[in-house]
Amino acid sequence: MFARLVLASLFLCGLAACSGPETAPAAASGVVEASEAVCRPSAPGRRMALCYVTLTSSRTDALVSAATPLAARTALHDVPIQNGMVVLQPRAAPIALPAGQAVRLAPGRQALALQGLDAPLETGTAVPLTLTFGSAPPIEITARVEDEPPAA
Repeated sequence: MFARLVLASLFLCGLAACSGPETAPAAASGVVEASEAVCRPSAPGRRMALCYVTLTSSRTDALVSAATPLAARTALHDVPIQNGMVVLQPRAAPIALPAGQAVRLAPGRQALALQGLDAPLETGTAVPLTLTFGSAPPIEITARVEDEPPAA
């Protein structure tokens, strides 16, 4: 009887050591930080807008998708500038996030394209976004809607 009690106690101690708040899963999958999140106002009569953000991952990862309740869909796009105009090209692959390096989604690079907006995006408002990654847990951010800065 005493041996069973000791074994049961050791078993419960082992379970207690394995349970509780753990950060290992997040550390194993990496953490992504977002900064400088901004969306541009939608053009009159258009139901789409572009958003940009800077992402830094603690481990090699990739931005797989994004979503917002304000649009029917959100897609990753390459946005090269050709003849002074931003050209939208849907991405066939996620956006790579090398470990420890800031990746800036910006005009001439990549963007989040909000398509099928419920209402126009106006300067001064905010856009909630959920970013999904290959390994890291999803993050929720808020992008502010700002006019594009004047060309230098």
